[in-house]
Amino acid sequence: MKRRTFLGAMTGGLVAAPLAGEAQQARRVYRIALLYAGLPSIGGQSPFEERMRELGWVKGRDFVTEHRSFEGQYEREGDLAAELLRAGVDVFVVQGGYDALLVQKVTPTIPSS
Repeated sequence: MKRRTFLGAMTGGLVAAPLAGEAQQARRVYRIALLYAGLPSIGGQSPFEERMRELGWVKGRDFVTEHRSFEGQYEREGDLAAELLRAGVDVFVVQGGYDALLVQKVTPTIPSS
């Protein structure tokens, strides 16, 4: 191979290398808050996490979960929601309509379901 051809190939590769890096964007990992009235499942994945897996979402790659339980003490729910908000969660998952309303009061900018 001639020297000019070799240098031309190297230069073209160096110019294209930054473009390849820009084309690959970092995958977003969503932080999901699971707020329970009772105790979450122990020793395994929650039903929510199992369903996410069935839908093709991979825990640790696509999402992470933050579990909190107010153990039936509803007066603690607002404090736990505020704690999760400070932890930087993207969305809340709660068990019922009352819980959703309470969480929405504490976190009006984050969706809950």
